[in-house]
Amino acid sequence: MTVPGLRALVPLPLLLGGGESLLHNGEARNANGWTPNGPAELFEHDRSVGCAAQGALRIRRPPGADSTPYNWFQRAELPRKTPRRLELCVQLLTSGFAPGSEACAMVQVCPESGPPLSYAWANQVRTDGGWTETRAVFDVPEGARHVNVLAYLTGTGTVWFDDFVLEETEKPLTASPVNAGDPATEALARRAASQIPWLFSGEAARARARKEAKPVLVYVRCTDDAEGLESARRSIEAVDLPLAEDGYAKDLLFRAAVLAAPEIADLVARRTVPLCVTYELASARGDPDLPAGWNHTPGAAGVAFRVDGAVGAAQPGSLRIDGAASGEPTPHNWRQVAQAPAELPARCRLSARIRAEGLVQGSEACVIVNCFDARGQMLSHTRLPEVRADTDWRAADTSFQVPEGCQSLLVMAYLVGAGTAWFDDLSIELRGARVRSPELLRNGGLDERGAGLEGFALDPAQVTTPALVLADAEGRVLRKLHRIGTLSEDQVDHWLRSALAEAGPPSRARKAADLYRDGELERVLALTEGRSDTESRLLWARAQVRLGALERAEATLGESTSGAARAVRAWIALRRGEWEAARTLLDQATPDLEGEDRLAARYWSAWCSALLGNHAEALARWRELVDSASGAAAESPTRFRAAACLLDAGPRPFLAATTRAWPRTPDLGEETEGPYGASYDRARSTVALLELQRDDGSFGSHQGIEGLGYVDPAVTAIALRALARVEPGLPSGLAERSRAARARALAYLEDYAAREQPSFRALDPFNLAYVVLALLELDAKGPCAALLARMQALQLADGNWTVYHAERPASFNTALCLLALRRAEEAGLEVPAGARDRALAALEAMRQAGGLFPYSTAPGHEWMTTPHGSIARDPLCEEALLACGRGSRELLAAALERFLAHHAELRAPTKRLYDYFNQRGHGGYYFFFAHDNALRAARAYAPPELVREVEARTRAAVLAAMEGDGTWMDKFLLGRAYGTAMALLILE
Repeated sequence: MTVPGLRALVPLPLLLGGGESLLHNGEARNANGWTPNGPAELFEHDRSVGCAAQGALRIRRPPGADSTPYNWFQRAELPRKTPRRLELCVQLLTSGFAPGSEACAMVQVCPESGPPLSYAWANQVRTDGGWTETRAVFDVPEGARHVNVLAYLTGTGTVWFDDFVLEETEKPLTASPVNAGDPATEALARRAASQIPWLFSGEAARARARKEAKPVLVYVRCTDDAEGLESARRSIEAVDLPLAEDGYAKDLLFRAAVLAAPEIADLVARRTVPLCVTYELASARGDPDLPAGWNHTPGAAGVAFRVDGAVGAAQPGSLRIDGAASGEPTPHNWRQVAQAPAELPARCRLSARIRAEGLVQGSEACVIVNCFDARGQMLSHTRLPEVRADTDWRAADTSFQVPEGCQSLLVMAYLVGAGTAWFDDLSIELRGARVRSPELLRNGGLDERGAGLEGFALDPAQVTTPALVLADAEGRVLRKLHRIGTLSEDQVDHWLRSALAEAGPPSRARKAADLYRDGELERVLALTEGRSDTESRLLWARAQVRLGALERAEATLGESTSGAARAVRAWIALRRGEWEAARTLLDQATPDLEGEDRLAARYWSAWCSALLGNHAEALARWRELVDSASGAAAESPTRFRAAACLLDAGPRPFLAATTRAWPRTPDLGEETEGPYGASYDRARSTVALLELQRDDGSFGSHQGIEGLGYVDPAVTAIALRALARVEPGLPSGLAERSRAARARALAYLEDYAAREQPSFRALDPFNLAYVVLALLELDAKGPCAALLARMQALQLADGNWTVYHAERPASFNTALCLLALRRAEEAGLEVPAGARDRALAALEAMRQAGGLFPYSTAPGHEWMTTPHGSIARDPLCEEALLACGRGSRELLAAALERFLAHHAELRAPTKRLYDYFNQRGHGGYYFFFAHDNALRAARAYAPPELVREVEARTRAAVLAAMEGDGTWMDKFLLGRAYGTAMALLILE
């Protein structure tokens, strides 16, 4: 019998059974033998903590840390007689973990030189807990010479590693964690759309466009990962960008779902000069006319920022701030973040020229520099002499020291009060340092104007990436397709062909097959119509499918039973959303097809399985397609697309994309919503939602392991309520299908209630509230007792709840949990003693002047608590108080009036590449959250005329945001299931 935790109590030599661990200092008596890989301040040998004995390797990362996997590292040489199989065992202790944090020990099995031959991961730990043994048993492939052991932490929290053992074993292999990733599959997926001959230089693309008389198709993407930026700027694969990085996930999703499609790839390669442009998100925030390198704080009323091209010190061009006429004490500033010098401490010289006009008493212009460490703590502060009166250009400089531990310098050129200030020739020079460039600031002389992306008249701040932009050889933008929600080959194909027709000239091809590849479908029809040969009839039918004339295409095929004809019929079924018929036709066609056509049939057959709810079967089919490819098929774009569907940590194309025919409109829209949205069709949208249900009954996001996303219980609960709402208005067959889906979703939520699952723990308060509210609405009270007990256990000491950490209570989460507790009381359930009253007091204490509720009371959130920035949570919080008899109908009415005044702002940040808060304090996921909260609160407690206004405005906003396939989304990676379910709740 194995006693849990025995390894931690037995002396190490006895554990080895007379053998020897391949690792040095596995007991972590000190840090000898181990190398920290990351900022030194994150790593420490902790002598006060240990498992079997005192001493452990510690990594501690502050709140808000990114996903970089910093690690302790050791290389273990393999003996001359290489072991066949090894076991790695490591003890872990974790504390302070936030959503997305993860600790793990992994191994890389390596040859003498070159990349690793194989990988293995021990159990991954994502929540706080005591000493836990993690292990991995893995085979050592032929040619291996050493093993790298990496004990890593990603995200926020502290982890201690102790008692490492790496020894030969005969134990059975352990399965790698499903989200650890398969490097081979990931490498294949990264190659999606690599068949397009991308350029990565705007200058080269424009030169070629002039030579070949073609427009440039700019594929725009961006990243927040500065270290991987250069990789993305020189290859479509961007091998140095993490797979799970938000920007890369969306980029890969678009490439695998759309740009890898042969017909689109052919069109891009033959008719355009394809250019891939990647920008760093940090350099593109702010206003469209920002100069290169510079950003600024959001202006208050009457405060304006601009580049003054007519005024400058040495030459025209300067940073200008116009202060409000009334004056105010807030220092509005131009700003730039510069990297600290490599050698610290360092002596620097700060200099600038400042001009001022119209300054009133109390106004002030100045340039300051603050030095920060890796945790965001300010280490030092330096300023130039202040300008407090009107002056022509005044030169000023000062020396300062950049201290040890400094990671970045924040430079701010500011104006306080009324008047106008100009800043030019800003500089931070290193004194006496041995570096190539002594200048730390970029574009301090305002010589770089920020002409756009790679010389095209395109401002990245105004484009939601991924995006397609058609431009001419001079850099002028002809058409844009961005704010992409539901990915659709049909829509992108239609946009490309129409945009190219407008840009001209037409294809020079003469053969029908080449014209088809060039997208000249009307000319294809003219050449093939009436011909009786098989090739012409098939080409004619395929052109009709791309044009949306499905009935005509079907009639053309007649009674033909060839594999090619069945494949076209399958595409007709795919465009109609008839997945069972399409799968049958594809399976029948596959034996008669060859090459890429055969691979495509296998791929789309698996796709149909997924949309029929058989995700496990679909994944198995895609895995077979990836693993069985050889020869020319190994380089197939279809194989790369299948690999993307298999990624454990990446996006799911079959949850994000659609093959349905896209509505044709007179306007060539720039996005997938708005003009593409047909009138609301309850049945069509319900069918689309049902297709997004997973094998285990859940609904969830585009990302993550099947059924194990962080907010899947909440999304499933919302979908369950939505289906119950729409069922009375559905045709009988569809209503029956909806009831079956609801039964599966309910079983999933009952399982969630019965077993606290680590993957949900970080966001459990959010999930718990939505699940309890859904179960009570549907009179399924059984699981609620366990859910309410968990809710009480997660309540913070101050009565709030959070989805982050204890220092960051979230008003909206407290309100949701309070509503759930109140609804449970009304349903006759026993609510945990004191939980409701403590939550009620906490939420009341959060209400600020004017009835505004902050996102959080944690420092740093004050700027979001404004009449416009609070509209997503104010009605919810006031509703929760009113439900408990403590709110104010007057304050709720005022909150709803603020919502009506500002709710149009909520659409702008939706589907952005990164779903952080914009300058107005809104996130992409606010759209449905805010409209649902306002509508529910109004119906419960507002006067009738206000209810009618909220209902009308909410319905109009939601309908305007509908995608062309009848689904909705706001946060791109949260996905279609959440957006569609929320929209159905609001509309019904």
